[in-house]
Order: sequence, then structure tokens, then C-alpha cells
Amino acid sequence: MLDWIAIIAGLVLLWAILVARQLASIRLPELRWVPTPSARAPAAYADLYEQADADLRALGFAPRGWVCATDIGTGTRTPMHAYAHAHACAVALVQQPVDPARADRLVVSIGQMLADGCSLSSFRTSLIDELFDTPRHRRRSFDVDDISTLWQAHQQWRQEFAIADADDAIGTLDDIVAGMSRRFGTFVDALLAARTLRRASDGSLRLRTGTMWRLLRALRRARNGRAAAVPLEPARERALLPLVERMCERAPTRGTQWLLLAATTLLFTLLGGLLWGWTYAALIAGALLLHEGGHWLAMRVLGYRNVQVVLLPLIGGITTGVERDPRGSHRAIVSLMGPLPGIVLGWALLAFAMRGGHTGLLPAASVLLALNYLNLLPLPPLDGGHFVQSLLPRGWVWLEVLLLVAFMLATVVLIVFTQWWLLLVLVAMQATALGINFSNARLVENIRAEGDPLTLARHELDDRIVAAVVRDRPRAPPLQRLQRALRLRTLLLLRPPRVMTRIALLLVYLAAFAVPPLASPALRDTAQLWLASRGTHVTAAANARADRYLRRLREQERASAALDDAHLLAGIEAAADAQRVIDESAQPPAVTKIPDEAAFAAAQARLGSPLPAGYRELARAPQRYLLELRAPDRLVRAGDELSDWLDQWTEHGQHEVPVFATAANSDDEPSVLTRARLAQALVIGGNAEFGLLLHDAEGDACCRIIEFSDEDASGYRDLHAWLVAQHVQRTLMAEDMRELQARRASALAATATLDVDALVSALGASAHAPGWRQVDTSPRSSDSIEAAVARVGDLPDDYRALLALRNGVPAAGLLPLERIARADAAAIAQLIGTAPITRIDDDGNPQGTFNASDVASPAIVIGTWQPYRGEADVLARASVLLVRFADAPPRYLDIGRHRAYASLRALLREQLAWRRASLWDFDGTAEQERGQVRPE
Repeated sequence: MLDWIAIIAGLVLLWAILVARQLASIRLPELRWVPTPSARAPAAYADLYEQADADLRALGFAPRGWVCATDIGTGTRTPMHAYAHAHACAVALVQQPVDPARADRLVVSIGQMLADGCSLSSFRTSLIDELFDTPRHRRRSFDVDDISTLWQAHQQWRQEFAIADADDAIGTLDDIVAGMSRRFGTFVDALLAARTLRRASDGSLRLRTGTMWRLLRALRRARNGRAAAVPLEPARERALLPLVERMCERAPTRGTQWLLLAATTLLFTLLGGLLWGWTYAALIAGALLLHEGGHWLAMRVLGYRNVQVVLLPLIGGITTGVERDPRGSHRAIVSLMGPLPGIVLGWALLAFAMRGGHTGLLPAASVLLALNYLNLLPLPPLDGGHFVQSLLPRGWVWLEVLLLVAFMLATVVLIVFTQWWLLLVLVAMQATALGINFSNARLVENIRAEGDPLTLARHELDDRIVAAVVRDRPRAPPLQRLQRALRLRTLLLLRPPRVMTRIALLLVYLAAFAVPPLASPALRDTAQLWLASRGTHVTAAANARADRYLRRLREQERASAALDDAHLLAGIEAAADAQRVIDESAQPPAVTKIPDEAAFAAAQARLGSPLPAGYRELARAPQRYLLELRAPDRLVRAGDELSDWLDQWTEHGQHEVPVFATAANSDDEPSVLTRARLAQALVIGGNAEFGLLLHDAEGDACCRIIEFSDEDASGYRDLHAWLVAQHVQRTLMAEDMRELQARRASALAATATLDVDALVSALGASAHAPGWRQVDTSPRSSDSIEAAVARVGDLPDDYRALLALRNGVPAAGLLPLERIARADAAAIAQLIGTAPITRIDDDGNPQGTFNASDVASPAIVIGTWQPYRGEADVLARASVLLVRFADAPPRYLDIGRHRAYASLRALLREQLAWRRASLWDFDGTAEQERGQVRPE
């Protein structure tokens, strides 16, 4: 549900960002007025100009000629027909429509000068002009249909001002032009002074934020008051096409673009941090910036105009631009230049991290690869889909539609396979694009049937396109029809890539998928490791498995909550007994002394505060050792035990840590554990290395008992609630251990016929950490083996045979020959401890036990449980020992499992069985579950 809420919030913010970018793109023209006697009314609007001329003449206006308003910034020329009133100091200007929604209505404005220097300007249904009303330049819009009504409304408004008209005579056209130029200059200065407009860094006039908001509200009012769209004459609609084209090419200033990019990046990171965590949100935002930066650079190099980049909150990013010369090869390059930089950098970081051991770079590499490879899939509207579409030959528009259908079906299959239902948003976008592409393909085919578009002049082609669009969607809003006409023009003029260019681009696309994984086995294995560890292989079976576990957890929580302390302790003890049966390395129960009342009284007097409720009963229970609950004489304040650690905590600027209530107390508000309260809390269990059990007498009711580890804390109401959680955790763990042991036994039986060579191959193929490929995997020579014998002692024949295999030692997870080390009697005693070791024969059956005192010195360390770092670490990290006996053959001791194997084959079988039985396989279809383990 949270994902869907995030998607909805992202869509709302996407709309807001796009609106903000459009408003920031508005550039008000700085006009220069020039008399243009030779100008004429556009042919498409000749009848409307004739009607306006007759209406104005009837109202007492006389034509003075044509003027041209030229935008200094863009060079756009707008012809206007000027009229002067015979008696009032008023001027009327008539120009062709500028609003596609009112393409059948000329723009008429009436201006009048007052004696005090103020000007009055009236417009016909133009709410936007009222935004630029100033005390010296009054502007008002009237919702009227004809010019005579506009003049009447203007005269009524004029009567509100008890000031005479200006004495300036409006005679010639030059007088009108001079007056308009003078008033326009003061008008712009007034808008800048009123902070309605701002002068951008490029010198253009832009709206301020407050003006944008008022403009948005005015547009909403204007949209609500518009009548339904009616069919227009194609010639009139065609005359508006250059206007709409300029609207689509508008862009904010360079500074505004960078500011908008920074703001959207920050917003993306903040919202993403709430959902995915701050680290991954920052990584994803950085990957998106690199991705969109590739598109931006390609567009700039290939000559696109008005290239802009924004990040869309929780969705992705978008880079837009206007093509100067539509080419399929340019589109293909732009599509590839988004994912390719991220893919190259991702593989480079991955290789550097694995070769140099810089595991901190793995998250960045994984985000770069996952995001960009996903975007490179041939699924519109992803970059891979755009790439495939750009390679289609001319005239194959129907193939593009069929490909889109195939891609949509492929996306549906992907959704069913991964159970990632958020991809339905992608399907919805594809379905929308399918309808648009289908309609466009039909129109393109009809237009091409009338003749080759490339042989037509631009205005002839535009006439043909607009006529086709009007016939196809006569009731659609004119702006939508004109935007569609521009898209159709691009499709008709788009030049597909040449054959050799198409082949080269396709090879680059395929190489992005094939070359990096094949270039290095380490990279291939690392990618496989990351995908598996992130649970990328998600299937319905995996989801069902997770659901089953959650049901087990809820059922066990309900069952445990119904038990009293005695039954909870008995269940915890039974779970520990079951685990000892399964895991020989588990320690036997410790003998503990049951404290008496005198011990409790002494502890209470020493601490100066009452002991926690329920502590006495648990401390007297024989199962206290299982809970790591401290005896009364070992109870201390956390400040005494963790003084050095608390001082470091304060030095790092942290003064409190949140205590999260457990599931049973989820309705309670989270508590906060300050440094002072932590120092006063009573330590009743655990240790500083693995975590403490605290009693906070001053804490909130939900969190009097706290499990504290480093900077993480979980709170419980009392010791009984904590005991319930322990019972749930240990009962489920014992069940999981029994299941894992059964899977291990099945996998072990399946490996009964494998020899050492086959076991090594199987271990290498299923290695959890593919970094073993980075070490020297060549077979060891007899000279190097004899040198090792001289250093550490004799080596068994089966170990020598393993050394002779290529990849043998690293695949088995053992140390290279040059790094094996001797362990003397003291080291043997420290590594083995006091627990008995079980002997295992070559078939995997137990054959009694032995202790550390039975082992002859020296032993040889041939394996470590963490990556090797130096000679000093070998003994501290030892995991596999080659142990000798005075009266028996040597054995391979797995220290972690407390098992000593009669042969290296038996050790490798055990390693492979546990590896196959582990939860490494995320899709629930592990080979050991099917009772099959294939020799590799």
C-alpha cells in the first residue's frame, strides 16, 4: 500500500513539476513597433479582418495602417492593424488569434490615454492581461463576443475615472507607433518595479513566482469558462501551427533549469529516503543524474534545442529537447547515451570493488547496473524501447504498433513472473502510447498515400497534416490537434538510419548486455551473487514462502502470549535441547547456582533501587543460563559498564537513541533513550559485545525492558513480554534448524557418488563469494608442496591431490598452500575449547568423540572463516584444521561444526550439502528440495 501511495504522490508532484517548468518557460516579449504599410491581413483570416474593419468603422474608428510588433529577443514579427477614434483619444489594435482555443476570434484591444499620463487598455476575454495591471497602466478583460460590446464596456469603465482624455492628437500611423513605443517602455519598467516580472540573466523578461501562481489561477478560470471545441477551417488552424511550435520550444533560463534540477533532485532524495532509506535514495538520485546527464550531453552534441533535465519524484528523470533535424540515428544515440555511462561506471566500480576488496562500492555499482540495465530493456517507454523504435525503416509505422503490443505483453509476463505489480504503471503508459501510435500510424499512412512528404514544401506538408488531423478528430481541442500535427510532421520527416549505421548501433546495444559479463568470470559471478543476495530471483514460490513464514510468526506469537513464565521457560529449554541434537557445536547446559533472598537483598541495597518485577523468579529458574540473565551479584548500572563507550557516543554528537516498541506494543508511541537514562539503566543480562538487556525504571510504559545493541534498541513492557519474544524467536529457530538439517541430509545423500573432482566443481559453481576467482587457481607443483611440508609438516595424500587440481583449494574455500600455518598445543586448545568433537567417517556417519587433549601437536590451519588478511590473522580466523593423532590417521576438523572428517572428500561433501541446504536459493526451487544434486 505504501508503494502505491508513493506512486500517487509521485504523479501529483510530477504534475506540479511539469506545470512549474511550463510557467518558468514563459518569456514576455520586448516589442519594437515599426510602421509596415505593405502588410496585409493573413489569407486564412481575411474575412474576420473585414468584419472587424466594418465594426470599428461603425464605432467611429478610422484605419491608420499596419504596424509590426517585433520581439527583440526572438525576432518574431506580429502584424497588427491600427485604428484611431475620431473623437476620443483611443486606439484599437487588431491581430490574428494567439489562443488555439479561440482560433475563430481575432485579438482586439482598445487603448486610451488620460490627461494624467495613465493609460486604459481593454481586451476581449483575456484574463491573463489583467495580471499585468499597474496603477499607471490599467488593464481589464471583458467577456464579450463582439467589438461593439467591447467598446461599450470600455466606455463604461472609462467613466469611472474623473480625468479628461489626453491632449495628444492621434493623427498619423507614426504618431500611434511613437505613443505605443513610449508607453510600452514605461509599462515594462512599472512591471519590474512592482515585482510582477524579473529581468533574467539572459536579459529576457520572466514571471516571478507570485505572478506564476496568479497566472495559473487565471488559466483555470479561463479554462472553466470556455465553450466546447468546434471544428475549424484547416487554413485557420494551419496559421496557428507556428505559434504552437514556438510554445513547445519555450524553455526556462539556464539558471532556472539548474535550480529546477537541484530542487527536483533534493525532492527525489527526500521522498526516496523515507521509502528506501537515505543511502539508497542518494545512490538512485546520483545514478539518475548520471543517466539523464548522458541524454543531455548527447542532445547538446547532436544539435537539439532547449535541452532540459528534471528528476521526477519516486519515478525517475526526464530529458527533453527540440530536434533541429529529425533523424533515427540521432534518436538511437540519445537513447543509448542514457544507460551506457551508468553501465560502464557500474561495471568499473564492481571490478574495482571485487579486486581491491572495497566492498563499500558494491551498493553504488549495483544501483548503477540495475537501474540502467532495466532502462535498456526493449520496453517502451524505457530507453531500450525508444532505441528499437528509432531503428525501424521508413514506412514501417505499423510494425512499430505491433512491436508495442509485443512489448506490452512482455511486460505483463514480467509482472506475473516477478510479482512486481507496480510495473502495471508501465503497462498503463504502454496502453496509452499504443492508442496514440495506432492513430498516428493510420494518419501517416493516409498522408503518404497522397504523395511523398519529402517532396513537398513545408507549408504544403503542414496543410496536408492539419487537414488530416482535423478530419480525424474534429471535436478535439485545437491545441491538442496542433500538437499532434507537430508530432506527425516529425514522423513524416524522420530519416531512418542507414543500414550500416543501424547494424553498428544494434551491435553497441547488444554489447552492453553481452560484453561485460563475458569479459570477466569474476564480474559474472559477482553480478550473480548480488542478484541472489538481493532476492532478485523472486517468484511466486518465494512469495508463498515468505507468506508462510509470516503466518508461522503470527501463530507462534499468539501461542506464546497465552503461556505463563513457567511454560515459556520450559519451551525455551526444549528448543535449546533440540538445537543441541542438531548442532554438535552447541554447548551443553551450564551449572548455575540459584541465588537466595540474601543475594537479592544485597544487590538491591548495593544498587539503591528496587529490582525489576519478575527478575527474582527468572533469576531462580534453572534456565537462566539460556537467557544470559545475570545473577544478582553481577547487576550493575550501564554507566559503570559502558563508560568508555558512552563517552565515545557523546564525542560523536549523539545524545539519544530511539527505542522501538515491539510488535505486541505497536500501538504505543516510540520512546527515546537519552545518554543520562542509559547510564542509569540497570544491566540485568547480556554483554557489551553482543548486546545488553536493560531495565529502565524511568522509561515509558512500553519500554521498561530494553534490548540494547550499539545504536539499536527494542523495548518491552516487562520481563514477561521479553520472555514471550524469546520463546517465539527460539521456537521458530529450532524449527528452522530442523528443516535445514533435513535439507542438509537430503543433499548429503545426493552427493554420495561424487568424487573429489566433482565436489570441487560443484563447490566452485555454487560459491557464495566469487572472489575466490581472484586468487591464483593454478595447480601446485611438487616442489611447492615439499616446501610446505618442510614448513608445517607432512600433508595427507588426499590434500596433496586437491592441491594438484586447478581451482581446487579456492573452490573448496581453503587457504592457498603458501598461507597454511602451524598451530601448537596452546593454539589447538584455544581453537577447539572444551566441547567434544564428533568423528565422522567417509560416508558421513558419526564414530564417537575426542577432546583437544587427544590431538597431537602441531596441527595445520588450512582454512579460515573470514578473508585472509595476514599471517597474524590465520590462527584467529581458523575454521578448518588438519589434526593428527598418536594412534589414528589425521582428520579434517571443521571448528564451527565441531566435526572431524576422516577424509577430505567427507569434508567437501559436508560443505556442499550445507551450501545447497542454506537459504541462498531465493526462488524456493533448490535442487536439494527436489532431491537432486547434479555433478557440475
